[in-house]
Amino acid sequence: MSTRGSPLQKAWDDARRARPQIALAAFKQYRDEDRFTDLTIVCHGHEFKCHKVIVCAQSSFFAAACTNGFQRKSFQECLTSKVELPDDDPYHIFLLLEFLYGQAYFMWNDTRNGLDFDNPRYLPRIHIHLYELGDKYHIPELCRVAASCLGPTLRWTSSQQLLSCVQLIYQRECTIAQVLRGEIISRIISRSADIVQDEEQKERLVKLVHENEHFREELFRAQLHNLAQDPTGGWNARGMGRDDSPCSNHTPEIGLNWFGI
Repeated sequence: MSTRGSPLQKAWDDARRARPQIALAAFKQYRDEDRFTDLTIVCHGHEFKCHKVIVCAQSSFFAAACTNGFQRKSFQECLTSKVELPDDDPYHIFLLLEFLYGQAYFMWNDTRNGLDFDNPRYLPRIHIHLYELGDKYHIPELCRVAASCLGPTLRWTSSQQLLSCVQLIYQRECTIAQVLRGEIISRIISRSADIVQDEEQKERLVKLVHENEHFREELFRAQLHNLAQDPTGGWNARGMGRDDSPCSNHTPEIGLNWFGI
């Protein structure tokens, strides 16, 4: 007698789907109580106790650190079960661990710095930083979640925060930029009217365009794409004829002309 589609099968499927979260919740409780922890991550004086089975299963970097996978004769992390991360922010490492233990990393509040992450305008920078950590420590699922969350949160953020994200992303390595830059560029273009009406934000945009070649080029290409989709949009409104097309000379001035600056 087949049980496929029966209430028994449905109950089993529901229980099976819930089991990973139940296990992670148990491990998180053990971590919070410092029970059975066998790995310490140290960042600027902060020590984060955790479980190798949770961290290493999701990060090939930490797996290598804990098993001498870097093929060094004397690997301190492997001997001491302690990993030093001197180049990172302790709060970002805390959020990374929350993610590895099955928690939504952006639901926490940073009361030390007066930041309320329930307020969406603070979220974009957190997604960028967490994407960077996911890329750095080989946690692909963290990269996927951070990238997918960035776009929606950019819709809510202020123009000031949006331009801050531009500066933050374009300082990063290409592997990060290729995933996140498209979202930033599209939001800059869609919010251009608001930006140029604010003198302070307009000056920030001008500075970004002049100082960052990659941002300027990608902004230019996105505008050309928009022009191809709507040949009448944006050009005549700024007194630019078809002969003014900047296809061979995307200077900062021409890029800013598109915004009426």
